[in-house]
Amino acid sequence: MTVFANSALEFGPITTAIIFGIIQSVLILYFFSINNRIRKHAMLMFTIAVLLIMQIESFFLQSGYMFQFPKLFMVSVPFIFTLGPLSWLYYKDQMNLGKSKWDALHFLPFIFFFLYSFNFYLQNDAFKSAIYLYEFRNDISVPLEAPSFNVDPW
Repeated sequence: MTVFANSALEFGPITTAIIFGIIQSVLILYFFSINNRIRKHAMLMFTIAVLLIMQIESFFLQSGYMFQFPKLFMVSVPFIFTLGPLSWLYYKDQMNLGKSKWDALHFLPFIFFFLYSFNFYLQNDAFKSAIYLYEFRNDISVPLEAPSFNVDPW
């Protein structure tokens, strides 16, 4: 495990751009939260919050901080399936198309993928760190750890 502690942190132009994106997302969320704009732009705020989660994980991946927070590895992947439905619901809100009880069906891919990948989130930190090194850091070679239990439930 000493390989993980000695990994160099990287702050390049991509990491800097991600930091500016995180700051911008927080400022946009703050702007919409003042003066009672929450009700009118709730779906847009949820969309920006999902993008903020993805940016934070991307920052951890790019900078090398993922070694300090291996539990956060791949946590934003299921949220990709919420971007389309949230954008669609925001469009419906802005065009006054009304809400339907069937709108919740748009979130089924998110729920299915989250349940499918839940076993991965329960894995130990050593397994997640080894997967991170194998996928994102080719300059560091470590043996691939065995999972605590089967990652693929099906």
